[in-house]
Amino acid sequence: MSSPITAPWRRRAVLALGGVCIAAAVAWGVTWFWPHSFIESRPMAIVWVWGISLARTFCLEIALICLLIPAAALALRRRMLAAVGVGIAAMWAWPGWELLRTPMPEELAGSPIVCMSFNVLGLNRNHAGILEEIVQADPDVLAIQEYTLALHEAIGPDLLQRWPHVQLTWWNERFGMALYSRIPFDDARTLRSGDRGRTMLRVTLAHSEGPLVCYAIHPAHPAGVQLVADGRMAFRHLLDAIDQETHPVVILGDFNASLWSPQDESLRRRGYRNTLSLAARGYQATWPAAGPMTHVPSVRIDHIYVSPGLLCDRATTGSNRGSDHRPVIARIGRGRSG
Repeated sequence: MSSPITAPWRRRAVLALGGVCIAAAVAWGVTWFWPHSFIESRPMAIVWVWGISLARTFCLEIALICLLIPAAALALRRRMLAAVGVGIAAMWAWPGWELLRTPMPEELAGSPIVCMSFNVLGLNRNHAGILEEIVQADPDVLAIQEYTLALHEAIGPDLLQRWPHVQLTWWNERFGMALYSRIPFDDARTLRSGDRGRTMLRVTLAHSEGPLVCYAIHPAHPAGVQLVADGRMAFRHLLDAIDQETHPVVILGDFNASLWSPQDESLRRRGYRNTLSLAARGYQATWPAAGPMTHVPSVRIDHIYVSPGLLCDRATTGSNRGSDHRPVIARIGRGRSG
């Protein structure tokens, strides 16, 4: 029998835990059902959607934290409340179920191509290691983010010998982007990507089985309200561009947005698929692979997406070679009816 002192404390603890359950459930609903236009301009709106993106990114970590609810409920001898807590933890963990499935390689027809996306880190001086990693992967199409003039001078001639078709864009002395291909391309464009001077690359590969459109992107990293807004605007520009395409599309790059982010959801709704999710096992984090941020949970922000009609039978991440990112490599192609 509870003492007069213990009983009120226990009731307050149960009420507080119930409040935590309600807050966690409401936060889950907002996180997964809030609409995203990617054109927010007001600071508070940007902070709000940024918080939602972070909650989606770290939903599995939030699920683990939510397991404290049933533990506390059992300590208070409230089994029903413990069951509710388990349900809330399961709700936050539900995106992770896709990581448990066994990859089923898709059968490609004709001539598949290997694509590679690599953020090499602008400060990285391991130029030989970067070149070695690229040559080892031997992609047909290569997108490099944070491509610098120093790196271009060091490995550009070697890259041009193997991948003679190239499109470059420079934003400043540190940040630029390159798209190399051994497959000829035309209709090369440098398109607006956000409102702070960044651009994205678009080419149409003259593939033997028909035109294939490739986008190389690198939206701003979310380090502050203005950069978050610019990164989301850049993604809005990407969505507007791909919505106009009539040929199959491949999108490569450092998205600065994770698996399960609003950006990922927007592409999935359009039928695009993440190649690592299709053909690799587990989460396959790409950042941070090195540097001072390695103490935070690793996430997948480097991606290769394919549009409906394109398949992937192999995908993996490579070695960082002095960068804080791991490259993504995927073999894609059309299906039997593609």
